[in-house]
Amino acid sequence: MGLAPYGQPGIDWTSFIDAKAVPYRVHARQLATNGAAPYARMSLVLGPPRKAESEIEDRHKNIAYAVQDACEAAMSAKVNNAVKFREWWRPFAPSLKKEAAGEYLETAMDSPFMILTAQVRPEKRGVIPAVTHVDGSARPQTVEKDINPLYWRLIDAFEKRTGVPVVLNTSFNLRGEAIVHTPTDAIRTFFSSGMDALVIGSFLVEK
Repeated sequence: MGLAPYGQPGIDWTSFIDAKAVPYRVHARQLATNGAAPYARMSLVLGPPRKAESEIEDRHKNIAYAVQDACEAAMSAKVNNAVKFREWWRPFAPSLKKEAAGEYLETAMDSPFMILTAQVRPEKRGVIPAVTHVDGSARPQTVEKDINPLYWRLIDAFEKRTGVPVVLNTSFNLRGEAIVHTPTDAIRTFFSSGMDALVIGSFLVEK
C-alpha cells in the first residue's frame, strides 16, 4: 500500500487522477482516521509528494515508500516476487513508532534513516517475521509523530487494528529503477507491480 502527503505544490489532484482514468474510492485522509480497517493486510504504496534530494531524504520523510503488513511471514516473499521482482529471501526494514522501539528491539535506538541494525527481541520475532532477518536482526526506521505525522498516524492506525505498531517498509520502485519521484511515475509503477492500493495526493487508488 502506498501513501503520499497531500500538499504537493501546483498539482490539482482531482484533475490529475481523472486525467489518468484510474478508479479511486475514498479520500486518503480517512486512511489514518478510520483505523485502516480495510487496508491492514494490503500492500500499500506511499508516494510521492515531491522530489527528494537523495534516498536518505526519502527514507527520513517517506516520500515514496511501499508499506506492508510486517506480521505476515509470507509478506516478504510476496513483495520480493510481485513488487520488487527479486530473490525471495532479500530482507526488508521495519518502520515502527519511535516510542515502541524498546518494546521490539533489544537496543532502543533513534534510527530514522534505516542505516543501523538492531536485534529484534526474541519474543517479538514471531510477531513481525516479515521484517526479522534469519539472524534475528533488523534495519529499523523509527518514526516520530512530530517529524512525520502522517506516517506515524498510519502506523498508529495499524496498531489499533492489529496490536502491532510496526509495518514493513521498502522503497517504491521496481527492480533496476530509481525510486519514483513524480505522480506519473507512481501510477506507472503501481500498475506495473503487484501492489494492492496507492495513496497519491488525497486519493486512494485500488486495482
